[in-house]
Amino acid sequence: MEASASVAPWEEVGPEEQLFVLITGANSGIGLGTGQRLIDEFLATRSLKAHLILIPTTRSASKSLLAIKALRAHAELAARTSSALRSRAGDGYCWQDAARRIHVLSPSLDLCDLRGVYAFADRLVRGTLSNPEGLEGEYLRNVRIPRLDTVVFNAAYGGWSGCNYPKAVWAILSQGLVQAVTYPNFKNSLSTSILNEQKGYGYPEKPLLGEVFCACVFGHYVLAHQLLPLLSRRSTDPPSSRGRIVWSSSIEAVADGAASTTWLALQDQASLDELQADRVKWGSSCNRHLESGVKKTEVEGWGWEGKPETDETIAADPAQCLLHKSVGRRLGTKNVTEEMLVEFEVEGARAWREMERLRLQWADILKLGKEE
Repeated sequence: MEASASVAPWEEVGPEEQLFVLITGANSGIGLGTGQRLIDEFLATRSLKAHLILIPTTRSASKSLLAIKALRAHAELAARTSSALRSRAGDGYCWQDAARRIHVLSPSLDLCDLRGVYAFADRLVRGTLSNPEGLEGEYLRNVRIPRLDTVVFNAAYGGWSGCNYPKAVWAILSQGLVQAVTYPNFKNSLSTSILNEQKGYGYPEKPLLGEVFCACVFGHYVLAHQLLPLLSRRSTDPPSSRGRIVWSSSIEAVADGAASTTWLALQDQASLDELQADRVKWGSSCNRHLESGVKKTEVEGWGWEGKPETDETIAADPAQCLLHKSVGRRLGTKNVTEEMLVEFEVEGARAWREMERLRLQWADILKLGKEE
């Protein structure tokens, strides 16, 4: 029997002063860094009454405890040391009050377990969430999540066994350091891992379901569909309240990364619409002074903004220095043409139709969900 919902600490303010962000795979690396950077930017820029509710998922209760403790410690550090926050609050600033506006709720989620994905989404949409036992301080038990403002799909599994060091040295010498480490071709991959062969998941022999595909793509696709009730808004709601899905792609973990993910989560909707942000793959960048920023990323077959490009249009890019389109391009990349854009959109539509077919197929196989 479902426990009755408890009053959550963020309910002391109105919905407009609450921000709910779910991050998958957030116990380390980019996922944890995204949560930490969200805390920094939120405290520095949002209302002094606003509450941030972070929902970092991990694959076990023990990892969730570590994630909660790390994010809480970061919130306290940010509240104590943020000069921007202190100047905004004035003489009566109390860092403890600021830290108490950051709440961390970390449930477990294995994206390769499709039954678990459905159960996880059902708890968020219709039930309540609680933190695992073993924490000190604020304990969130049986609280409801009324909506999700941003969902960051960060969790992934690479399937790599190590590095081919001779090949890495050759890549650095022949391509340069930046090209070699940005677009590495010297990782040693593991043999194909099929989830059907792992007894713990209880999948049938067919159709085959790859571990990397499910962890990085398909599990997230299914989760997004099941979370739509929390991401959707009524027609009468302002456009600024729309839910967002931020799908992270592969980048190497850096201590001060996640700039683009945080920017997309916190930027107001009008600014994103003006930039046509939904047509751009946003990336994090950093210069030699360790100043991080947000940069448009070139996608093969799509370019930067889904527009044809020539050498002249690239050279005329108004962005300066590190943010210029010509900086960091992959060697040998062809300028996108109108024909390439058409092919990209056709293939993209076909890929998403296939993803939806797979979702329905696996829902039927595992007897999950109720289709309209």
